[in-house]
Amino acid sequence: MDRPGLQVQIDLDTSAGDLNRTLDLVTDWARPVTLLGRRLTLAQVPLARLQEVVLHHLDLNCGFTVGSLDPVPARWLLQWHVGLRHPAHGPRLAVESDSGVTAELGDDGEVRRVRGTDADLWGWLTGRTGPEQIQGADGLRLPLI
Repeated sequence: MDRPGLQVQIDLDTSAGDLNRTLDLVTDWARPVTLLGRRLTLAQVPLARLQEVVLHHLDLNCGFTVGSLDPVPARWLLQWHVGLRHPAHGPRLAVESDSGVTAELGDDGEVRRVRGTDADLWGWLTGRTGPEQIQGADGLRLPLI
């Protein structure tokens, strides 16, 4: 469906405002919710939203890159993403970030140890960047999530 850019922006602003107002009312962040087909807590919703916004920002190809991410949110995003993928199918990976995030992912083949910054690993694991910045990736490209 083709919609004018202004309508898309209005919808985005409206939904973001609705979410912010709703989150301001939360008193029980441990409350269970279903998100992305999984049982999570309400406390995880803002991080899911952050990943969604950053992924779409990258997809717009407007000059924002994974290297634009500040280190703290990059670490949050990497931790969130490996938590979502585990135990996902795909190449067997031992992920090690420069900040200390580690994870075992996948179930296919021999373990491949991959290392990089939080931002670079997150970008690669989401399929938004290639393997060039990832030590041990050896040319392995991952699909978009």
